[in-house]
Amino acid sequence: NYLKGFQSSDVGTKVVLKSENALGGNSAKTLSYADCEKALEFTHSGSFAEWNFDIEKSAFYEIYLTYAPLRSNGYDVNISLQFDGKYPFSALEDITLSRFWKNSTDEFEKDKNGNDIAPEQEMVEGFVTDSAEDKTGIVLKPYRVYLEQGSHRVRLISGSEAFVLCSVTLTPYNEVKSYSDI
Repeated sequence: NYLKGFQSSDVGTKVVLKSENALGGNSAKTLSYADCEKALEFTHSGSFAEWNFDIEKSAFYEIYLTYAPLRSNGYDVNISLQFDGKYPFSALEDITLSRFWKNSTDEFEKDKNGNDIAPEQEMVEGFVTDSAEDKTGIVLKPYRVYLEQGSHRVRLISGSEAFVLCSVTLTPYNEVKSYSDI
């Protein structure tokens, strides 16, 4: 297990990697989208963007992304994340960013027996912030990566489906103690 290879009781400082500060990449273009002035648009599988950043304290960090899936065939967005040129663990090679859906109407039609008929669904447009996590539900916590104090580089690589990225946020993991440990 990746997490068992590290010992850390330190809590680091949150790092926000804004799309406007990306070092570049291939095929990811900058545009203004919703409330993100300089978002990155990923429209092709394999396009990427990179950021350099510094970590003040060696610690575990959870990964959050602020993104907006673009209209296409309705599948979820797939990406991968490399840290310092490699995948710290295999799950980061295939991260699913979900699309979010809502009822197209607040009113429910009834069938001949008086049962509600669920309305059609439509995609929620605009940015959402969601954690990089196991979408199968086997692991219920956001993915965590251990980063040593110092300079690092992260690369986000798009897989299937077009999307717009506003930021990647690395949030320090703060382990919640059980009542018996307090």
